[in-house]
Order: sequence, then C-alpha cells, then structure tokens
Amino acid sequence: MSNFPATVPRFTDEDDAKERASLTEDEIKKIQLDLFGELSSKTTVMRTQQRRQQQQQQQRNPSTVTVGIDVVDDVEDYIVEKISPEEKADYLEALERCPRVVENESPVLAFLKCEDFNAKAAAERLVRYWRERRFLFGEEKAFLPIRLHQAMRDDLDMLERGTILLLPDDARGRTVVYYDRNRVDYSNPNRFSLLRVLWYIGHAGLAQESCENGVVIITNFRVESTNMFNRKLTKLIWFTVNQCLPIKVCSVHACRVPLFGIFLIPAIKSCIGRHVRLRFIVHKGGTNEDIVRKLERYGLRRSGIPDTLGGTYTSDIDEWLEERFMLGL
Repeated sequence: MSNFPATVPRFTDEDDAKERASLTEDEIKKIQLDLFGELSSKTTVMRTQQRRQQQQQQQRNPSTVTVGIDVVDDVEDYIVEKISPEEKADYLEALERCPRVVENESPVLAFLKCEDFNAKAAAERLVRYWRERRFLFGEEKAFLPIRLHQAMRDDLDMLERGTILLLPDDARGRTVVYYDRNRVDYSNPNRFSLLRVLWYIGHAGLAQESCENGVVIITNFRVESTNMFNRKLTKLIWFTVNQCLPIKVCSVHACRVPLFGIFLIPAIKSCIGRHVRLRFIVHKGGTNEDIVRKLERYGLRRSGIPDTLGGTYTSDIDEWLEERFMLGL
C-alpha cells in the first residue's frame, strides 16, 4: 500500500458531523425513508399498479393525462427563456437531428419526476444531460440511440467486463445497480468508455418501472491499495449520476471497505455531493454473511446480492448482452 497523497481533498468526520447537524427534521425523515425504503411491500405493489393503470388510461385517452401539461410546458419555456444559448445548444441540436431519440431517451417527464416537478431544476438537468452526452459520445454517436449496435458499438469490451451491472430489484421495489471497483483497470481506466457504460446501464435501469421508486447502488470496495482511486473518474461518475441522468439515488452501500479505507472514504465523500453523501453507508470488513445481513436491513434481498459479496445472485453478462442484442437494445 502506497502513501495517500496529502493534497487530495477530503470530507472529514468533522465536516460530516457539521453537515448532519444542519439537517432539518423533514430532511432526516426523507433520508431514512430513502435508506430503508417503503417498509410495506403492499404499498409498493399498490403504487406500481396505480402507475400501470394511469399509463393504460392515458394510452386509451390521452386527454386524461394528469401529470400536468403546464409543468412540461414550464420546462420548455424555461429552456427557451432562461438558459443561455451555449448551455442549451446540444439539446436544441438533438431536437432537430434526432427528435425520436430525445422523446424516447430523455423525456421531459422523467426529468420532472427526478426533480420532484421543479421545472427549473428539470430544465437545467435536461440540458446538462445533452451537453454531457455529446461530450462523452462525441459528434458521431451522441445523437444515436444508446443501444448496443449504435451508440455503444465501440464499448462492448468494457460492457463485457461487468464493472457496472443491473441487479434484481430489492424488496422495496427499487432498481439496484452494482459497481465492482475490482474490475476497473486503474493503470489505464479508459474512463470515457466506463462512463458510456454507466450511461447504458443507467438507461437500462430507467426502462424499469422500479426506477420510479429510486435507485440503490452497491459497490464492491475491496481494493488492494490507495492507488486504486482515481479522483477524476470518481468525480465524472458522480457528476453523471447527480447532475445528468434523470435518476434518484436512494442509497449507496460501500461493501468490503479495507482497513486503509480511512484514507479513501473521505476523499470519495468529497466527490459525491451532499445528497449522496448523506445516504452513503460504509460496511467495513466482515465475512460475506456479515455483509449480506447488513444489506438485508436496508431492503436488499440475498437472492439479489452478488455472489462476490456473499449473496446468491450470479450475473451472466454475456447472456444479458446477447439477449439485449436480440431485442435491439
């Protein structure tokens, strides 16, 4: 293990205590709900059934849409009137070049739901989404659908590593994503390809109904040295999650954190933003069974926890990709 650079910004225990001391009672309740999920599975099922009924009703009779057309118009008005030409240029170009892709992969409603129907925040996230999408995918692929044979055609090797995976939904009906830091080549991280994989997995998650209940992220933190930390990559990952993709993170579980994690965790906390930081749970050491029991407290199922962390879920990334190829996804 090498010495951790003293110049790396850290979010210390003192910083953490101050941040938590500033929370309101409502914020604390919201964080607890995000961490543990809706404890009643019946409530989750009822909400899912209600969403399906609303969608079916809207398909039969579009005039019954209850989401509030005015709010969608507010987002579009804000983009036109308040956001600078430079900031919204990529979004406007996407509307012109690939309107179907815009409609299918970045619907205004998804951004509104992510931002609790705050039109200003939704508009800003939407234009950031397209600005970052163009930056990561480049001129040639940014306006193609994010599908394996189109925008992702040059990133199949990275996808096949299984660094980022979709897991089965948890017991609270939430989407679960797995990030295995052990599968990242830190000597040559090829961070843009990894970020494009994150976008692909993010869009696959958004296609699931469970994503409306939020996203839980599990990370395998078992690393061999402090050299296995790339601040630029970490910041880019969390910029995508926090500022671009229309997803709501309920919690992040850092599992198998090594003893020298005392150096890594404060550095990572400085990169992930307040919302995630307040929902960041560290599971130090312990046996596989210890990890599973801790995760089960937060609504994760043993059957949905990867076998690398002690669960019974085994991912076949090749089979998953082959199935998605066949479906044109």
